[in-house]
Amino acid sequence: MADPSSPVVIPGDVARWARRATRARNDLAHEGRAPSHRDEELIAVVEVTTAVVILNLLHELGLPADRQREIAREHPQLKATSRAAHAYLGTPGG
Repeated sequence: MADPSSPVVIPGDVARWARRATRARNDLAHEGRAPSHRDEELIAVVEVTTAVVILNLLHELGLPADRQREIAREHPQLKATSRAAHAYLGTPGG
């Protein structure tokens, strides 16, 4: 499990990201398509999930939380992922 002081790559509603990721996975696995998701949202779900896995691996490898935060702040892809999460997975209407 990630260090609670590690970087936040999912701004806003983490539960919403989890629900949207679960729904996308189920729709794609069972229907072969995800009609309730826009393409941009699917891309954001994949990118955020990838970032979460990477940061969890870094944590498991013993990388300190302050270094993880630095990476999340400075790495271009992780910064872009955070922006996409905010834009497509943030709280609806907010």
